[in-house]
Amino acid sequence: MKILIDKVDNLIEQETARITAEFGKYHSDHEAYAVLREEVDEVKVEMARADSELKRLWELIKQSKEEVDKGIEPSDTAFLFLACEAIQCASVCRKWRRQKVNLVGLKREYIEDVVREDDGFISGIVLKDGRKIEIADRRFGKFLDKEEEE
Repeated sequence: MKILIDKVDNLIEQETARITAEFGKYHSDHEAYAVLREEVDEVKVEMARADSELKRLWELIKQSKEEVDKGIEPSDTAFLFLACEAIQCASVCRKWRRQKVNLVGLKREYIEDVVREDDGFISGIVLKDGRKIEIADRRFGKFLDKEEEE
């Protein structure tokens, strides 16, 4: 699974770069949320199509008299589009999070506190103006650790 996660992460990274280059920065959290909401809605549509494919296959299986029916051909198209929409959701989140972090440029004069988990992973940043930036991606927190050391 780790190999697949790494491959999908690379696809998310490529899609994040593409949408950032094509559409630029979000003008507000409201806009970023709306884009994410739209992508999540598209995931729901693709999930319904995938579910329809499962139902179609199940009906064929129930009608079949053979243990392995050569006439039953599953289609992966709905699942492919579902995966693509999920990648777009992750890309929107990654772009949004990076924009939030880049908003302050991670300059020490803007940072009040760095929130760490028990294992030392940075899970958030508290800015001097009271804003909090949560970091859910453990790899991103490790990147911040490296930046902090410099």
